[in-house]
Amino acid sequence: MADKSFMKALIVEPDQKIAETLVTHLRNELHFDCEIKTNTDEALEVISSDSDYDLIVVRKIIGETKTQDGRPAAREICTSIYDKKLKSAVLSLGEFEYIGIQCAFLPDHFKLDDFFAATTKLLKLSRNQISDLKLPDFISISINYFFLMNHCSCDIYMKIKKGESDEYVKRINANDDFDKEAIIRYNTKFGLKDFFIRKVDREAFYDSLSFQTENKLLNEDLTIEEKIENLGDSYGVAQNLLCHAGIDENTINLARMTIESMHMAIASTDKLGPLLKTLLSNPSSYAYRHCFMISLLLPKVLSRVEWCPHSQVYHTVEKMIYVTFFHDIFLEEDRLVMIDNKELFNKANLSDIDKKIVLNHANKAANIIQSFPHTPVGVDIIIRQHHGMSNGVGFTESYGVGISPLTILFIVVESFVHELLAITQTNKTIPQILDDLSARFPLSSYQKIIEILSRNFSKDF
Repeated sequence: MADKSFMKALIVEPDQKIAETLVTHLRNELHFDCEIKTNTDEALEVISSDSDYDLIVVRKIIGETKTQDGRPAAREICTSIYDKKLKSAVLSLGEFEYIGIQCAFLPDHFKLDDFFAATTKLLKLSRNQISDLKLPDFISISINYFFLMNHCSCDIYMKIKKGESDEYVKRINANDDFDKEAIIRYNTKFGLKDFFIRKVDREAFYDSLSFQTENKLLNEDLTIEEKIENLGDSYGVAQNLLCHAGIDENTINLARMTIESMHMAIASTDKLGPLLKTLLSNPSSYAYRHCFMISLLLPKVLSRVEWCPHSQVYHTVEKMIYVTFFHDIFLEEDRLVMIDNKELFNKANLSDIDKKIVLNHANKAANIIQSFPHTPVGVDIIIRQHHGMSNGVGFTESYGVGISPLTILFIVVESFVHELLAITQTNKTIPQILDDLSARFPLSSYQKIIEILSRNFSKDF
């Protein structure tokens, strides 16, 4: 496929209604720039040596009547393409034999779904490429994507409403320097939530974002506060990509960098108290602080449970960081992340849409992690069970033992973190929180985890 912002198609079709239908479909579904010719001669004239048509749709025979044979239009066009050594693909409405060029066939009468399937197969378009082709010329990028960048490889635009149309005004030139504070001012001054880039710059933008994010996350000269802030920004971008783009190369890169950097930060931390206090007061999202705090506590607990050998703690912590990162990834609002049991769910006064999101988030996250490459074994099971339900839907009435020890550990630690993050509202002490957990989780397998937390965190930080 040619490297340009859109693909070009030539429709050779004498029936104007059919031609316009095909053009509309190609424009709407694959963002094609289309041209129509009604006969073979007109088509051959525009198929020149420098023709850049990606696709030519033509009938096998044009001009056939009851008393006169038609002209073999598709064969003549294929021959012209072959002789001129062009790269155009041909979709013929009617089958015939031709070797030497990309060619596919549909019957004279076909469904538009079949036309779409034949076109994408002929042009070897992946699902991601199809999605890209449907994008408008300018695409929105949330401003928080720019928090981790100091320059951008492409121009950055704002969208301004002019009458009934949109106008895109350049605000930052390619490779100009900026910082997070400057980007935030666009939000505070203009209420801006998104910048725009040209669709053709999308790949270069994400390459630049990935490169600069990695540099910031791996910078050893930063203070712990700066590292926490950068990880929070990276978590936010990765979550947004997972929720709206699914699993693709950009999502995988950002998510993996964030997970690995969290693991490195946790492995290098000796004293948890100061770091937990920093997280409690950090302005980052609740979702990120909740995720990082769970991950911080896991090594302390895992190193003290009898069923996890010391030699396995590091790798088990790595596995559990995947769990913490993904388990609430589809809860994009902090108010939804704060709901961690059935009682809170019933009190939350949620809309039907939000209810569905909360009830199904564990199952959805468990499903997507199965598509994430090189994930530690069993992560999906723990995510699916992290509210006590084996199928990943809803909240359990009572927490039992029909789930894995790692899931039980995660449930208790997550509940502890929820209570820590609510301290400013509840004014509970750590001993009070631990007493509440003991009442909530009476079974011995849960009590053992609470005892470990009690030995390590019996006082306020």
